[in-house]
Amino acid sequence: MAKFYRSKQNAVAVNMIDTQIWICSNQDCNCWLRSEFSFSQMPLCPMCKSSMTNQTKPLPEIVRANIY
Repeated sequence: MAKFYRSKQNAVAVNMIDTQIWICSNQDCNCWLRSEFSFSQMPLCPMCKSSMTNQTKPLPEIVRANIY
């Protein structure tokens, strides 16, 4: 029987920040998206086409690389 060994790596801490999101108002739909990635000021849900409400949720920080 083969044995597999995992190296013990240090876990990288993820920086969680409060992020503005749009969340679907339909109770049966669990879709949400970050406000910074929405294309309109009052988006519709991409899954069920219901209206969305603005809320805050703790999410991992997105680090953007400067490509300029």
